Amino acid sequence: MPINPKYAEVIERNKKSQGGEHEKLPAIWLNHVGEAFKGTVTRVSEIMQIDDKFNEGKKKDAQFVDLKDITLRKLDLDSEEVGFKSEEMAAGTFMITKGGHFDAVIAALMESEQSDIPVGWTFGMRRGKDDDKRHTFSAKLDNNAPF
Repeated sequence: MPINPKYAEVIERNKKSQGGEHEKLPAIWLNHVGEAFKGTVTRVSEIMQIDDKFNEGKKKDAQFVDLKDITLRKLDLDSEEVGFKSEEMAAGTFMITKGGHFDAVIAALMESEQSDIPVGWTFGMRRGKDDDKRHTFSAKLDNNAPF
């Protein structure tokens, strides 16, 4: 059965609004305080407005950063003792959407004297404490320096 053209239009419009054609990579999430990632930047999208799935009818700013050779620091929920474990990922995408994400990226850009996240550099982000109902983050951007 052929796809209804109205759905095909939505798919094409979403591809364009997300920075064009690119490989779909696994998402990187920082769900718990202390979780972090670092990896080598392979693509940085433009900052765009996308639909906010938690606030129907509203938009939010988003920027997609594709990475390779990623090291994740995740909370080990399978262990009886509270702690973190490291995981490796060949490639993934981190979506910058929260105010705390953008605050951390701006601070990292200023510290590294860059105007945008450079392809080929190491980019890392760590989730900090929740402050006044807002998630806080710190970011590091360096020319392949350790995070």
